[in-house]
Amino acid sequence: MQKRFVLGILIGILLLASVIRLYHLSSVAPSPYLDEVSNGYNAYSLLKTGNDEYGVHLPILMQAYNDYRPTFFVYLMIPFIQFLGLSLFAIRLPAVFLTILATFSLFFLTREFLATDDKKKNTMATMIALCTSFLYAISPWSIYSSRMTDEINMSLSFFIFGLTFFLYAMNRKVKVVPFLLAVFCFVGAFYAYHGIKFFLPFFILGLAVIFCKDFLKRWKVVVGSLLFGIVLLIPLIFAFSKGGTTARLGGVTMQDPNLVARSAQQILLDKTHHDLIGEIVDNRRVLFSLEFLNNYLRNFAPTWLFLQQGNRTFLVPDFGPFYLFELPLLAFGIYFLIKNETVSKRKKTLLILWILASVIPAGVSSESPHLNRPNTLLPGLILLQAMGLFMLFKCTSQLQNSFFKLGTYTFILAIIGISFVWFLHSYFIRFPYAQSKLFQYGATQALSYANENQNKYQKIIISNRDTLLDGYAYYLFTTKYDPALYQKHGGTHSAFFTDTHLIGKFDFRDPNLYEPKRDVDQLPQANNVLYITNPSELSPQIMKNEKVHLIKTYYFLDGSDSLWLLEGTI
Repeated sequence: MQKRFVLGILIGILLLASVIRLYHLSSVAPSPYLDEVSNGYNAYSLLKTGNDEYGVHLPILMQAYNDYRPTFFVYLMIPFIQFLGLSLFAIRLPAVFLTILATFSLFFLTREFLATDDKKKNTMATMIALCTSFLYAISPWSIYSSRMTDEINMSLSFFIFGLTFFLYAMNRKVKVVPFLLAVFCFVGAFYAYHGIKFFLPFFILGLAVIFCKDFLKRWKVVVGSLLFGIVLLIPLIFAFSKGGTTARLGGVTMQDPNLVARSAQQILLDKTHHDLIGEIVDNRRVLFSLEFLNNYLRNFAPTWLFLQQGNRTFLVPDFGPFYLFELPLLAFGIYFLIKNETVSKRKKTLLILWILASVIPAGVSSESPHLNRPNTLLPGLILLQAMGLFMLFKCTSQLQNSFFKLGTYTFILAIIGISFVWFLHSYFIRFPYAQSKLFQYGATQALSYANENQNKYQKIIISNRDTLLDGYAYYLFTTKYDPALYQKHGGTHSAFFTDTHLIGKFDFRDPNLYEPKRDVDQLPQANNVLYITNPSELSPQIMKNEKVHLIKTYYFLDGSDSLWLLEGTI
């Protein structure tokens, strides 16, 4: 294939990926979610003061909502905030930028994966590479996750970059610079997201086994690169050695406090009945293993991947993380991988390792299936689907009847096009209306109103429940609160979801207005109080109080009440 033709198609794919991900970036998803406002404000705070909201200078792990998340992505956001200001568009843009680069990188990753000395086979590799980039560009999973601000896209993108450099180096007898770049990118992925820490060590160990002969031949390069990687990881190791920093890893792993007790109780019964097999099966280690296996296999369920059943993290109506038409492509791709001799055995082993190891983080997770945990699975399955799409086109090209051949091409492209347009409609039109409650829609608008009118009130009491969950972070982000001033007054002490926060006259806490027997006369007395509450938090007694009146209502996009603003003497 001519280079100009390939370059033109690749540029077209990248433009398509860019347009999809930049279109209405600030309004779809419909509003910022918790992690976005936390990451965004902490990036702003680091830009202005060098400290996070807790006053920690240049942290490697950020306490945030007491989950001690990695800050690599937060630092990446800083130049975007510097040039564009603290806004939802600015903090979502880095993830879009990384995903477009990953789409570009996947083209080269696929070519290196299929590379041979045969020019005809390299033409095939180039066509499959274009299919891989195209499927990634229009992927529901990629589009959905790349338009929100979190560290997951950064981790996935750096993994793709690292594997691209690694394959490039291996195809050229362990070339030094690409190998070092591969190590650097893998370390970057390790820094970016906690979940990948359950995947990458297994994956790298697998690479060492698969390519051991090449590694032994260039052992100096390999050892030097590994030492380089270890040196880069030293700050992260020290960060994890501090107390409390393992909270996030512990918070997402399998936790059933009753499992050990159940196991011990059942084993006693087994011993009473002299049931040796029961003693083995009811052992807590066996039960944990079965729980892991169950969680692991759920993430391969076609009903989750293609039909959105049992899926609590991919919220686009009528869609799973993959299009339904990708299911047969996946089957064709598996057949292609097995039968085609172009792909070497160790490359086949690599892809199998990649796919199987990707789900380990979801297997140990307390939430499974989950969109974020097995995120490295996405490009692996898309690579298989691209092989399947190429095989389908190749079979179609061999049809003798020109009319039937044209009709088949038209049918394939129509299915892809219709599915893509249907997804765009579901994502950009239906998704914001269907899921605005989960994205705490109305919080930024209500807090903006309160901030603009704060001089009217002696006190502003804001719920920290439901739509206003961790409202203090939404307030800091929405008002671009001066980080230096915030830290001067103490900053954040703790950010558990139910914690109380006081910022000037803004009091974020449980307003305690929802108890049915709550007497208005028992409430603290203050003049000119503004309450921002969820509608469910107001008891009939409060609503009947003539001194309190509703001044403003904010609505979810489906038309139901989001937040109520009340003022008066309470």
